[in-house]
Amino acid sequence: MPGRGDAHKACDSGGGAEEDKNSRGSAQAVRDGAAGDEAADRVKAVLFEHIQKSDAVPRLVAAGRPDMAAQNLVRACHGMVAGLSEATTPGMASGVLATGIMHYVLTRMLVRSQRSIRHDGEDLDIVIPDAKTLAGDPGRALVICAPKTADAAAIRGALRGARRVQPVPGNVWLVLPEEAAKSGPYSAKSFVVTRDGCSFARIFAEIQEFLDRTSTEGAGSRRLRILGA
Repeated sequence: MPGRGDAHKACDSGGGAEEDKNSRGSAQAVRDGAAGDEAADRVKAVLFEHIQKSDAVPRLVAAGRPDMAAQNLVRACHGMVAGLSEATTPGMASGVLATGIMHYVLTRMLVRSQRSIRHDGEDLDIVIPDAKTLAGDPGRALVICAPKTADAAAIRGALRGARRVQPVPGNVWLVLPEEAAKSGPYSAKSFVVTRDGCSFARIFAEIQEFLDRTSTEGAGSRRLRILGA
C-alpha cells in the first residue's frame, strides 16, 4: 500500500495532469449523455408523428394484426432514425424505436405490462404482466430486454440482470438492434430490429402465444379481450 509520501510524490509527478484528464473525460461523458438524450427524443418524435398521421396502424391493431402494425412503423421510421445516435451510442436509435413501438402496440392490444421499472435491484425494460406476478409466479411473467446499445458486453449484462430476477430462462426475451445481432448469439429468444421490420414484428404473435399458454382465464377469453372482440 502506498504511504503518504508516495501519494504526494504521485501528485508532484503529474497527478494534476491525471486529474485534468479525468475531468475532461467526465465532461465528455456528460456531453455524450446529453447528445444521446437528444437523439432518443428525436427518435420518439419521429415515431409518434407517424403514428398520429397513420390510418393504417391503429386499424391493423384493432383488426388483430399487431405484427403488421409494428412492421408498418419500422418500415416508415427506421430509415429516418438510423444514424441519429451512432456518434454516441451505436444501436441506441433502433432500441428506442423498438421500445416505443412495443409500448404503443401493447397498450392498444390491452396487454397489461410494466415498462422501465426497477425490480429487486435490476432495471427491466418491459415486464408482462407486472412485477408482482414476476415475484410470485415467474412462470406466468415475461421479461423483455430491449437494450439501447450495440455493445455485446452491455447486452449480456442486461440479460444476466434479467435472469437474476426471472428464474425461468425461456421467459427472458431480447429485442436487438441489427448492429448487436452480429455480436451474438446471446442464448435467449431474440427479435432483431431491421429495416424491413419482419423479425421484430414476430414478437407480438409470440407474446400472444405466451399469454394464451399462461393465462388463468383460458386462451379464448384472453384472445377476445386483446383483439377487442
